[in-house]
Amino acid sequence: MLESIVPVWPPSKEIRHASMKLNVIVDLDQIASRMVNSPRPVTTLLSHTDVSQSFDNWILKREGSDCNRHVLLPERVDPLNLPPDRGRFRWLKQSYVPTLQKLGEWRIILVDCQPLWVVHTAPGNAEAEWVFLHRDAGLSLAEMSLRMRKPYVFDDIMDPVGGTLSERRQADQELESFAIAVLNQLIWLEEKSLGAPSSMRLMVRLDLGVMHGPDGQLGYFINEVERGMGIGLFSTGNPRWTLRLADEFGCVFSKWMDETCRAMKRLIEPVT
Repeated sequence: MLESIVPVWPPSKEIRHASMKLNVIVDLDQIASRMVNSPRPVTTLLSHTDVSQSFDNWILKREGSDCNRHVLLPERVDPLNLPPDRGRFRWLKQSYVPTLQKLGEWRIILVDCQPLWVVHTAPGNAEAEWVFLHRDAGLSLAEMSLRMRKPYVFDDIMDPVGGTLSERRQADQELESFAIAVLNQLIWLEEKSLGAPSSMRLMVRLDLGVMHGPDGQLGYFINEVERGMGIGLFSTGNPRWTLRLADEFGCVFSKWMDETCRAMKRLIEPVT
């Protein structure tokens, strides 16, 4: 196997584990309920035999797929023509979160378990159109919750005006500290399960949304976890972010390569 000869990042065992989305979702559900006290959409395996199941306010998504290629929103789900599983990849049934369509997601790139940048993406006016907005400053959950009690538009929540510098910094810290806390727990669970260091220690993208929990409280939740070559950078708004990522990631990746090669007793001679 290639990994016995040269370092491979991320490890194939981790990628296979992550491709079964339900594995990651179960871990995120456990973290949300036991460690960070945040809401989560309900997710189950899609049944192809239960004729009594309802699809009102449910979406379907398939394992082994990314970039929304196999996601069916409620209006596109046909109970009489459910999509078949593809090999070992299964279709999942997940409760619909309206705020993902109305407000979008925060895409957080983390290097060495620390946020590097945050990009907000939201559906545009045209089909398949997306709006990219670098998050310079945001609202806290308490502020968002207050504004969402009355009719609101996208800009009211995602492109806020006003507030003190201290308030905006606290809001950003709330978002980033949630992402870091969940990431640390997710790494711990995966490393315990797989018995090997996680690639997410070096770099990962977490996609966050907001939703109301059963108690009516607004909270962040992780919608997707992207790792390795599957990490889309969303750097269209500012190509300089990519250059910064290259510098930041290059440092931790070089260290990982050196440590991995030493462990494999395959030292790489420095280029002179």
